[in-house]
Amino acid sequence: MKESKTIRSVIHFILVFGVTIILVKTSSTFAQTGRIEHEGVYGQTLEGNLLGDSPDGNDSIYLPSCPQQSRTGPIPPPEVLKRNFENQIEGQNNLISENSLPVPPYSWRHGCGPTALGMVIGYYDILGYDDLIPGSAATQTDQVNQAIASGGDQNNPFPPGSESHYEDYARPQDSWPNMLDDDYITQARVPHTDNCIADYMHTSKSTFDNYYGWCWSDHIGSAFVSYVLQQNPDYLVEFQDYYFYNGTLNWSILTSEIDLSRPMVFLVDTDGNDTTDHFVTVIDYRTHGSRNEYGCWDTWDDRHIRWQEFNQMSAGVPWGIWGAWQFVFITPVPVELTKFTAYADGDKVILNWSTATEVDNYGFDIERSIDYKEWQKLGFIEGHGNSNSPKYYSFADKKPIGGSKFKYRLKQIDTDGKFDYSDVVELEIIPNDFVLYQNYPNPFNPTTKIKYTVPFVIANEVKQSQLVTLKVFDILGNEIATLVNEEKSAGSYEIKFTGKGLPSGIYFYQLKAGKFIETKKMVLMK
Repeated sequence: MKESKTIRSVIHFILVFGVTIILVKTSSTFAQTGRIEHEGVYGQTLEGNLLGDSPDGNDSIYLPSCPQQSRTGPIPPPEVLKRNFENQIEGQNNLISENSLPVPPYSWRHGCGPTALGMVIGYYDILGYDDLIPGSAATQTDQVNQAIASGGDQNNPFPPGSESHYEDYARPQDSWPNMLDDDYITQARVPHTDNCIADYMHTSKSTFDNYYGWCWSDHIGSAFVSYVLQQNPDYLVEFQDYYFYNGTLNWSILTSEIDLSRPMVFLVDTDGNDTTDHFVTVIDYRTHGSRNEYGCWDTWDDRHIRWQEFNQMSAGVPWGIWGAWQFVFITPVPVELTKFTAYADGDKVILNWSTATEVDNYGFDIERSIDYKEWQKLGFIEGHGNSNSPKYYSFADKKPIGGSKFKYRLKQIDTDGKFDYSDVVELEIIPNDFVLYQNYPNPFNPTTKIKYTVPFVIANEVKQSQLVTLKVFDILGNEIATLVNEEKSAGSYEIKFTGKGLPSGIYFYQLKAGKFIETKKMVLMK
């Protein structure tokens, strides 16, 4: 903290001597980068706004593009309590409407920031992401409290050796203007590994210029991502921030998010002194008379929704809004195929494909067809199960037969047996010559396969089919079987021959097409 105080003193010195060009340049930097940080020191001071000297902002220079801070405790400020008493319509008589999102209400737990974000995470836990919080998130259980801010509290701290967020960062429970070093610093111990929302928001950390329960606006989004991935690294999540000062936050943003069943978090000015002080969880909206209003859980009252007018933060506007955050769980396609290609390599076809993400991917059947009607399984390639990074696959069809035009598709199979098909890729392989291949197996008993190719024949500038015959003869030249006797277009073909009922011995098979004749020998061995 000594270094922090020294740096703040230098900034104050610059202001006192009127080097305003430096201050203007600094504000421009903030507009682009969000904040200047050095060992927890920001362009804003811990008291609130940039170079401010009091928590109500009376002596501060307010730069709206700077990160802002929450500064409330477990009890509402006197101005809020007074206004609640004087104007009940904005206080205790507001109930949840039938359209309000079923976000569980939690009470202030070592900071309004982690509590407000904790309600959002509890909501998604209830929706089915049920490993975000152990046990039920519907009420504020001890497990919910540990997710919001781990450790004990003032009356029941965790014992030495098992310190967590409260013991390391929230103790001593300091308050403005007397910041105290956190306990882990004064006790010269290594702090615990981050394990809760408050840790990821840096709530109460003196090294981030936070008093007990305070936190900065630019940590809420990253805290959401970090906590969720801590609980389940396979989840895909993102956040988006919106601000009145740059025009990105407006009424349509709020209504669309709630209509999409996504609660938001607002950073507001509860007492209307033009200085941020509190995070709330927004679960509803309405038009009340001529007023557009947002409904929120305010972390102080877990029984009544608070309805406040949707206004930009400014002096004299209680519960005015400075910024808002959207939180999204992305439901990935079980397997997102990004590429599927085929190319000829000699008489083989090489298939390549890749995936961007995989969820429960057992693997891929590779299938081939020549007419889109009948599909033949060629092989299987094992998948990567669950993955958030690109994966690459390859398969070689070593015997593309049945013509010259081949269709390929992938049958992607999940671990639970469900499957889906890829788009079809087509490839044309044009033989240059007639070829009669040696039968396989050879010797055989009783069945073997004979492969041959037919090239294109062009007559009158038109590709023509050709009459092709394939016959089998015994050693004396007697015709045993006619396997093929029909017009064939260019391509590769394969046919089975069975020697069932024939004696062992040497046989010949002959391919004829136009002037082409070729004969090969095969052996039937029983």
